[in-house]
Amino acid sequence: MELRTDRLDFIDALRGWAALGVITVHSGLICAPPQFLGPLVSAGARGVQLFFIISAFTMFYTLSNNNAILHFFVRRFFRIAPLFYFVLILSVINGNNLPGRYWSPDGSSYLDIILTALFLNGWNPAMYNSLVDGGWTIAVEMNFYLLVPFLFFAIRTTKIAILCIPTGYVLGKMLSSVISQAYFPKFPETQFYLIESWKWMGLPGSLFIFLCGILVYFVWRDWNKFLSALQPQIYTKILYILLLLFLMLVYSNNNDMKYFVLLFMLIFIASSQCDSRLMHNKYIIFIGKISYSTYLLHFFVLNLIVKNSFPWVISLCLLISLTILISYLSYKFIEQPGQKLGKRLVNKYFAKVHV
Repeated sequence: MELRTDRLDFIDALRGWAALGVITVHSGLICAPPQFLGPLVSAGARGVQLFFIISAFTMFYTLSNNNAILHFFVRRFFRIAPLFYFVLILSVINGNNLPGRYWSPDGSSYLDIILTALFLNGWNPAMYNSLVDGGWTIAVEMNFYLLVPFLFFAIRTTKIAILCIPTGYVLGKMLSSVISQAYFPKFPETQFYLIESWKWMGLPGSLFIFLCGILVYFVWRDWNKFLSALQPQIYTKILYILLLLFLMLVYSNNNDMKYFVLLFMLIFIASSQCDSRLMHNKYIIFIGKISYSTYLLHFFVLNLIVKNSFPWVISLCLLISLTILISYLSYKFIEQPGQKLGKRLVNKYFAKVHV
């Protein structure tokens, strides 16, 4: 089946909503939102899991158009590393390596900085989120990329993708438990919360979410003709129903990640077929395109405005506005040059390498 090779706008729209969700949940650190909005604001944290689903989908989509693994790794590195290293340097200058922070009570050593630069911080509860705020997700993603080529050649059908999800869930839980048990004796009891958080934030605990993203790719690819049988307006109604279910789940105080992931999978499929302005919106698509910068840089904006007397809604608007402005500059002067450099290196040195 021939698939379109241009950029899929609905994916950027989903990224945009995910980024706004993460920014919104962190706005609660400035001042408390109205009580009736509390559960919805907290649910913004689930934007990370939506990012993971989108990431797995796009990795398989990318490899389906160019399965040269070396090209894949070079481009992904130059997509992620330049901005991450810039933020890592800013974080150290900002004092994120000093002791006393929630995610790093004992501070960070030079070795921690080196391991973070190598994206290996995601395997140690003492450092997985210690230096770069939100950096745990980048470590999880970069480590997942190492698995992508193997998964791409192992998972070739929808059926296999479906079977991989429970398998990955069980194996991930087992590996997470084994690693956690090894860390408990090395941590004081007052820092056990770091290990408990790592259980679901680390790659083993998040693996099944990426596998769900892979399943979404196969459904989108193989069932395209079936999905296209319905009018876009119908998918728009389905999307609104799914969003209503999301709200019901949020206000039911059910925090089971599996339900959110299932809803995100369905929302992804509906978004790919609908004509809703929620997905076909140049503003949210723009935020999606700069979402990597917004994710990493909004923490710095947060620190700038954390002490103010504005109402929550004004603080949120201020946080979003400043983040978008700074992120656009970051996208233009750091992200895009990094991506272009990666492409030039591939074309110059690896064009004839198809491994």
